[in-house]
Amino acid sequence: MQKSVYSLVLSDEVVTRIDRAAYAMKTNRSSLINRILAEYLSMSTPEMQVREVFEAVEALLGSSGSLRLLERQGEGQMALRSAIAYKYNPTARYQLELFGADPDFAGRLRVTLRTQNAALLDHATEFFTVWDELERRLLGVSRSEIEPGRLTRTLARPEDCAGESLGACIAGYIRLFDNALKHWFDRLGDPHAPRELAQSYREHLKSNPSI
Repeated sequence: MQKSVYSLVLSDEVVTRIDRAAYAMKTNRSSLINRILAEYLSMSTPEMQVREVFEAVEALLGSSGSLRLLERQGEGQMALRSAIAYKYNPTARYQLELFGADPDFAGRLRVTLRTQNAALLDHATEFFTVWDELERRLLGVSRSEIEPGRLTRTLARPEDCAGESLGACIAGYIRLFDNALKHWFDRLGDPHAPRELAQSYREHLKSNPSI
């Protein structure tokens, strides 16, 4: 949706309240005014669609117990944290960024293992590599970039998938990934673990589109 610069004459009291509301919502004055006018006119903006996706992700993952929602980081980003049952009490941080109007890609998921332990980082990086190879086989493409202890995954936008349904797809993928990560650490060194991950991913794809 194209945007242009317009001049509006508003009362100081209205601007003050708009700025307070925008600050509380981690957005800016122009975005909030645009949202208010779009809602009044029953229009859907890319920003509103992003908010709808986030609300769906929060509703589906916020009550799961294994993932904890962190503070929303502005309109286009949110973060979650997941505890891993392993020594040193590591946590995985999931940072989700949505692209809004991009017709091909829904966003980006960054997974970071929050630890300074070298061995633990090696285990995480090994899992990320196995996961990327698995997606190459099942999806026919790699959408991940891997660094020590971190994976950044671009999320495709399934056809005719937006709003709440897109939020459900993203939430399903995050849950799949988080369960696989925990399973990996539960079965460290088990040669059957990669095959079990592949089986879980195939089961997921039977009822969920690839993303």
